[in-house]
Amino acid sequence: MWSLGLKALEDGAWTTRISENQQKGFARWQGDAAARRAVSNNRVRLKSRVGRAALKRRSEKVERSFAHILDGGVLRRTWLRGDTNVEKRYTIQAAACNLGLVIRHRFSAGTPRQAAAAVYFSYSVHSIGANTYFGFSPPSGAMVMCLIIHTI
Repeated sequence: MWSLGLKALEDGAWTTRISENQQKGFARWQGDAAARRAVSNNRVRLKSRVGRAALKRRSEKVERSFAHILDGGVLRRTWLRGDTNVEKRYTIQAAACNLGLVIRHRFSAGTPRQAAAAVYFSYSVHSIGANTYFGFSPPSGAMVMCLIIHTI
């Protein structure tokens, strides 16, 4: 059935490199020659140097991030009822993971807690004179996280 999808994508602007499981037997194609050509072209592209590099990049970037969300976020097994609730939980978990990546990239800190500490440190170093002069206290951790999220 997936060969029909490959056949539809064959003449498009994008070249496909869709992975497939190793087939155990010999495929006996009957009929649809265009689908057979699309599948064989996809297999050739997968075995090329560019295809292997693309699969390697995908395993490094995409598959690893999904593994972190599922294993580190304890989403491999869930006790929620209903597909919609599981989907909501997964979406929130992925958004939190992406927010952590944005914070790490923006503030060059390893974790959101380190980013908050860096902002707190820079705030306290640069305005220590103003704080002591006007009698202000440094912001709490929750206020620092709000400042970080607001600046993004």
